[in-house]
Amino acid sequence: MAAAADALLGAATDDRTRARLLASKRVESGAWLQALPMSALGLRMDDDTLRVAAGLRLGATLCQPHNCQHCGGVVDEFALHGLSCRKSQGRHPRHAAINMLLQRALASARVPSHLEPPGILRADGKRPDGASVTPWKRGRILVWDATCPDTFAPSHVALAAREACAVAIKAEKQKSQKYSHLCTTHYFSPFAVETSGAFGPEALSLLSDIGRLIQAETGEPKSYQFLLQGIAVAVQRGNAASIRGTARVVDDVFI
Repeated sequence: MAAAADALLGAATDDRTRARLLASKRVESGAWLQALPMSALGLRMDDDTLRVAAGLRLGATLCQPHNCQHCGGVVDEFALHGLSCRKSQGRHPRHAAINMLLQRALASARVPSHLEPPGILRADGKRPDGASVTPWKRGRILVWDATCPDTFAPSHVALAAREACAVAIKAEKQKSQKYSHLCTTHYFSPFAVETSGAFGPEALSLLSDIGRLIQAETGEPKSYQFLLQGIAVAVQRGNAASIRGTARVVDDVFI
C-alpha cells in the first residue's frame, strides 16, 4: 500500500492532487472511514455526505461546473470552491459541531467546561471557543480555540502539497500566537483539523488526553477512537454542506 501511495504521489502533476494524496496518507484523515454508523454516537453519515467525502478523498468529479450562488466564484467539477468560500453554508455549523463535541467529551471525562467563556480574551478582544471550569494541567484551566482551515484553498494548497498536515500546523501556531498572553495563567490548546481530515499535532494531543480520561471514567477502551471519529465525521458533514451550498436549490448541477 505504501508503495502504491508513493507511486501516485510521484505521478501527481498539480498541487491539489499532491495535497490530497499527502493528506490521505495521514492515518487520522481516514477516521471517518472507520466509523461504524451508530446514531447514538453521532457517527452515522447520510448518503450524500458519504458521496462527497469519498469524492474529495479520491479526487472524483462531484458536480457540473457552475458559479457559486453566494460569491459568484467559479466552481469546477471537483467542487472545492465551497470549502474555502467565506460565505459557505457549512463553515459555521462545522465549527460549532467541533466545539460541541469537545465540550461533551470533556463532560464525559468529568471536566466541566463552557463555550465562549466570558472574561477570557485573546489579543484582539475576541473570546476563545471554550474553557474548562476546573484546572486541567499544572493547576491551570484549559482554554481551546478550534479552526478548520481548507487544505485546498488557493492560499494553502502550495503548502499542503509540500507536507501533510502543514496547513493545520500553521493554523495552530497562529492560534498560539494570538493567545500567547494567556500562557502564563491558562493552559491553551489550539485545535486545527483540515478539510481533508488531517489533524494538527496539538489537536491530536488534546484528543488523546481527553480520550484517556474518558476511558478511565467509563472503561471504554475505544474512547479516543470514537472521539476522533466523531470530529472527523463532523468535518465531512460540514464539507458536504459547504459544497452543496454553492449551488442554488433550482440548479441540477450535482451528480
